[in-house]
Amino acid sequence: MSTIILSGATGSIGGEIAAQIAATASVSRLVLLVRDLERGAALASKIQRGPGQIELEKVDLADAADVAACGARLARKYPQVDALVNNAAVVPDKRIITRDGHELQWQVNVLSYFMLMQSLLPSLAASKGVGRVVNVASDYAGDLDLADVDWSRRRRYNSNSAYRSTKEANRRLSWEARSRGFGVAGVAVVALMPGVVTSTLLQGLGMRRGFDSAAKAGAGPAWLATEARLEPVGSSSSSSSSSSSFSSSFYYHGQQASKCQWDNAQESKSNARLWEMLDAAAAPYLAAEAAKAGEVEGATGAVAGAIAGNTGATDAGELR
Repeated sequence: MSTIILSGATGSIGGEIAAQIAATASVSRLVLLVRDLERGAALASKIQRGPGQIELEKVDLADAADVAACGARLARKYPQVDALVNNAAVVPDKRIITRDGHELQWQVNVLSYFMLMQSLLPSLAASKGVGRVVNVASDYAGDLDLADVDWSRRRRYNSNSAYRSTKEANRRLSWEARSRGFGVAGVAVVALMPGVVTSTLLQGLGMRRGFDSAAKAGAGPAWLATEARLEPVGSSSSSSSSSSSFSSSFYYHGQQASKCQWDNAQESKSNARLWEMLDAAAAPYLAAEAAKAGEVEGATGAVAGAIAGNTGATDAGELR
């Protein structure tokens, strides 16, 4: 029985990912991260078919403090998570700066992925070699400039190029994760291209219609999220996927594995730099949540101690 967490479920592809995961017999709980609880509830009602539970967790992925708080809540509620599927994405037609000072696409499409991965790493590791992160990326990836990820210094903002850069970042951080604690924890991190589907996001990129069905595009992420058998993390022992296993060293098109152009020694410095930038951006928010948890634990311990002390005095009085 497994717990799977999915972001971006109310979009065209996300809805299909959610439906196919919910229909999987081995999934006991599907947690949908949504900004709009009404839309999330409508989707949950629509796709609820099997015995597994569908739960909603409200979060604004454009707010780093909210993402950190959500990640902390998820980690407390679900000490064992089998899969995190990062699927959320936005494509605004103009440059928007969030309250945290980041360009909106970068914050939602990249930083939120990283923060959820970090927050849920202990829960994913608790799945004992089954845990995995599925980062929904794209073949449209490119144009990443690590010196100007917020489009404020060197370039005139272009929504298509900004989107492409976030998808390149998704792929790069997936490969870097292996050497940043996920590998030793036995957690696989993969990236994939789901397909090109008619959607609001596609129209935001200036394309009227896609050429894949939403069902087809949702099948790859759902398969990667629910597949129980894994090859060793970082393994490159096979060049293609099968119906029973996948390797975290491949970039997927649906269920078909291939090598990613940014997963090699020549790109390692850039991948490391990206990770360190995201870590620096996320650290204050993740640390604040960790401090809150410590305060709660401290307060709980103090209350428990006081109760124990009072209980001891009462018992002693009764014995006298």
